[in-house]
Amino acid sequence: MVGAAIEGAKRIGYDLKRQPGRGLSNTYDAIKDGKTSTVSVRTTRDRWFAYQPVEGGTRWKTLDEVELVLVSAVDDPADPRNVDVYLFPADEVRKRFDASYAARSENGNTMRDGF
Repeated sequence: MVGAAIEGAKRIGYDLKRQPGRGLSNTYDAIKDGKTSTVSVRTTRDRWFAYQPVEGGTRWKTLDEVELVLVSAVDDPADPRNVDVYLFPADEVRKRFDASYAARSENGNTMRDGF
């Protein structure tokens, strides 16, 4: 599914190069029209994807280090036939993750760094 995400990005003009030394993190340099951005690739079978909160929910592992989030999602988790690819500005994803974290906290849920 990572391959599908990379192919989708190529179709809209991005050239992706994996950042070395990032372990299992799917973090890439995305080059388009001479501009380089950092992109995090996420895959999902159920249309949900995650980032780990750190520092008491004030930061997000990997998400806080990128400008773009590239998501590939299968059309059917039980019998996948197609992969949909989405590209989001990381700022928008952070806003939504921050709002979700705040709502969970207000409702008394216990969140731990790295969950």
